[in-house]
Amino acid sequence: MKKVLVVGAGRMGGVIAYALDKLGYQVFKYDSDPTKCDEQFKDMEFYEVDLTGYNAVISSATYTANLEIAKQSIDAGVPYFDLGGHVGTSKEIQEFAKANNGLVFTDLGLAPGLVNILGEFALDDLERIGEKPVSIDLRVGGLPSFYADMGLLKYNLTWSVEGLINEYLDKCKILWDKEVQEVDGLSGLEEIDWGDNLKFEAFHTSGGLSHTLDSAIARGLSDARYKTIRYKGHAQQVRFLLEACDGDRELLVKLIKNCSVSHNQDSVWVYVKAKGKYTTIEKRYMIPYSKDFTAMQRATAFSAAAVVANIVSQTSVGFLTTFLGDSNVLSYRSVNKENFLRNMEKLGIKL
Repeated sequence: MKKVLVVGAGRMGGVIAYALDKLGYQVFKYDSDPTKCDEQFKDMEFYEVDLTGYNAVISSATYTANLEIAKQSIDAGVPYFDLGGHVGTSKEIQEFAKANNGLVFTDLGLAPGLVNILGEFALDDLERIGEKPVSIDLRVGGLPSFYADMGLLKYNLTWSVEGLINEYLDKCKILWDKEVQEVDGLSGLEEIDWGDNLKFEAFHTSGGLSHTLDSAIARGLSDARYKTIRYKGHAQQVRFLLEACDGDRELLVKLIKNCSVSHNQDSVWVYVKAKGKYTTIEKRYMIPYSKDFTAMQRATAFSAAAVVANIVSQTSVGFLTTFLGDSNVLSYRSVNKENFLRNMEKLGIKL
């Protein structure tokens, strides 16, 4: 049985471990909190962990720890995966892998992550029918369920407020008319008609396009854009808070926390549109919460585990099959569609 080490066994890491176990892997958990890690790792620093014999390491730790975890994995010859969280850190990990003959797959969250994988599948489907892809549009949002408390911002806070603010304020890379451009966060507001009288809004936020930008350029696409889905009115309310706070970051964090909710009754909405010259492939997915897990956990942790299983099933310790080619950095195009969808279905999500 192949062995996977999950580093960071908290809200997401614990669910990744659960999912990998369900997919038939022997899973071990390391965490700086001794109450969350396996017995053999208690009172150990990560640098003391012997990675010999592991088929993969996946980090669900804070992004500030990822570079050192990746370096240790690469030095041990073990494929490394993570949920991302910081563009610069991912770039450093990728460069270290190239220089040291390691294998890495960064940014396996929700966005970037699951939505980008589904986008690549749609582009592949166009090429499969002989169409040259022209554009890709990716949209995703984690929202409170209709029947739950929504708060004034109609937003369910499941991660760092600071990270959310960065996504709203940072510049966002897009591909437009075959040119890489930067646009403001919260710009490009549009309405998404989901059908059944259900309408959302979407706007640019940073980071979500990730590896898809490189893939879009390589495929010769004209346009590639990522936007975040929210309930209607959210963008206007956030702009009001930004103006009212007038640069006071501490006050902004406090207000967003007070105007949002944080509970387990959530939903994740994913929209993908891939256009060719004559054909458009449009996909909509809604992932609900379950009795045991939030929608965000199911969408993020389950898909990360499905990717790890997808890649690890084709590798063995110290040996990478020809499937991986010469690349040390895996991207969303590296994911096998049938294998990934089968893994997700085993975990209770049909895409």
